[in-house]
Amino acid sequence: MGILKYFSSYLPIKTLGIIYKLFIRSLLDYCDVIYHIPSSSVTFNLSTSLHSLMESIERIQYQSALAITGTWQGSNRNKLYDELGWESLSDRRWSRRLIQFFKIHNNMTPKYLKDNLPPNRNLANNINCYHNIHCNTTRFMNSFYPDAVKSWNNLGEQFNSPKSINIFKNNINNLIRPPPKPVFSVYDPKGLKYLFQLRVSLSALKYHKKCHNFADTPFDRCDCNCAREDTCHYLFHCKLYVLQRLNLVNSVTLILRKYVGVNLVENTDLLLYGHPTLSNHDNRLILVSTIKFIKDTGRFNV
Repeated sequence: MGILKYFSSYLPIKTLGIIYKLFIRSLLDYCDVIYHIPSSSVTFNLSTSLHSLMESIERIQYQSALAITGTWQGSNRNKLYDELGWESLSDRRWSRRLIQFFKIHNNMTPKYLKDNLPPNRNLANNINCYHNIHCNTTRFMNSFYPDAVKSWNNLGEQFNSPKSINIFKNNINNLIRPPPKPVFSVYDPKGLKYLFQLRVSLSALKYHKKCHNFADTPFDRCDCNCAREDTCHYLFHCKLYVLQRLNLVNSVTLILRKYVGVNLVENTDLLLYGHPTLSNHDNRLILVSTIKFIKDTGRFNV
C-alpha cells in the first residue's frame, strides 16, 4: 500500500486501480468464501455493522482508495467506493459465496459439495429454494452453507434461476458494484486529488473541515466573510478568486455553447463530473478547466 501511495503521484487512476486489484485485493480474496463473517443489521437506523475482523479487512481497501484518489483520512467510505466503482469487500465476499453456491447447485463442483445441501423446498414461486439450515451457534450460522443457503433463498428466482454462470455473475455484480465516476482520461495526479477531495466533500475548504470536527477550524465562514466556505461558494461566489473564476466561466461557457439545456449557473456537478449529454472530449475539457481553477486559486496548497 505504501508503494501504491507513492505511485499515485505518477500513474493514472485506472492503472492504480489495476495494481490494487492485482497485488492487494487478490490476497484478500483468497479463501474469502470460508472466512467471511456476514454483517449484522442495526435496526435503529436500518444500516449494517461489520464484524470487527471484517472491519479490519475493509480498512485495507479503504486505505488503498485513499492512496489512489489522494483524499483525506476520514473521507466517506461509500463515496470513495462510488468514485472508483468498487464494491465493499463485505459485499464482494457475499457475492463470491453466492457464486460458489451457484456452482454447487448446478453440479459444477465435486458431488460431495452438493451432498451437503439441505433438501429442496420446491416452492411454487421458486423451485430453486432450499430449507434453511438450523443453527445452534452464531459461528455455525455464519459459516458457508447456512449463510449461503439463506442468501440464495433471499435472491429470488429472477437471480438464482439462470443456468449460465456468467449471467449470474453479471446479475450479482450489478447489484453490488457501482459504476465508476469518470475522469475522462484526465492525466493530472495532483489536480485529480484536489478534484476527488471536492467530490467526497472533505477538502481544505472550511465547511468540509468543520463538518469533520477539525481542531484548527472552529468556524466554517470563508475568509471573504460573505458565506460559509462550501464547494458551491468556492467555485461560484468567493470574492477572493474573481479573476480565476472569470477564466473558468469563460472556458466552460465556450464549451457549452453548442449544447442545449446544460446550464453552468451554480452547477457544481457539471464542474466536478461533467455532464452525460456532453462528449467525452468536452467533459474532459470541463474537468481540466475546474482543476486549473483550483490550482490557480492556491486554496488547496496546504
